[in-house]
Amino acid sequence: MIIDVHSHLVGGGSCNLLITSYDWRNSENVSGFFSIGAHPWFSSYAVQIDELAQLPNCLAIGETGLDRVQGLPFDTQLKSFEAQILLSERVKKPLIIHCVKAFDEVLRLKKKHEPTQPWIIHGFQKNASLAKQLIEAGCYLSIGIGIKRDKVREMVKTIPVERLFLETDDSNISITSVYVLMAEALNISLGNLESILSRNFEIAFKKDAYELVRENGITYKGIGN
Repeated sequence: MIIDVHSHLVGGGSCNLLITSYDWRNSENVSGFFSIGAHPWFSSYAVQIDELAQLPNCLAIGETGLDRVQGLPFDTQLKSFEAQILLSERVKKPLIIHCVKAFDEVLRLKKKHEPTQPWIIHGFQKNASLAKQLIEAGCYLSIGIGIKRDKVREMVKTIPVERLFLETDDSNISITSVYVLMAEALNISLGNLESILSRNFEIAFKKDAYELVRENGITYKGIGN
């Protein structure tokens, strides 16, 4: 099962299960499986997110999060992020998190709220020490185009495979390429990687990825076969 857990390319990519990320301001024509949130660069929490979060094809909340480099004023980001943490808990769907130079605040809020829903740090390409802190706090780490970098390929070897997801975000790399590079970095077969990430999806999203694919009439062809 080829799963792209976070993409901004609507309908794009050669994968079996794609979760397209929408900011609520640009959500008039949501389609397929999606996540909905208020990105810290562009918008703050609004009730429209609550409405869309109830739809059955909405699989996650976000991306949301914190960014000390760009975006809305940091206090506004914090309020918006906390509102979406609470929404994630209400609708019982994972939270997909954007974080730039604010991991201390993310970890503080994780401890404060003690969420029952999984937190997925998207686009992670930092060091093994930070990865360890986030994993110990109960987070998942989603890796994308960063897997092309030598330092990231070394870092991912320190991450327990049961805490991994893969994504394309807004890059032009294919999810298949991300899978291939990750399998090489971990020295495992593509088929094994597919099975691991499908199991991670089932645990974090409380849904069987294979069943979702079958229900939507998608033919499954594993890249590891």
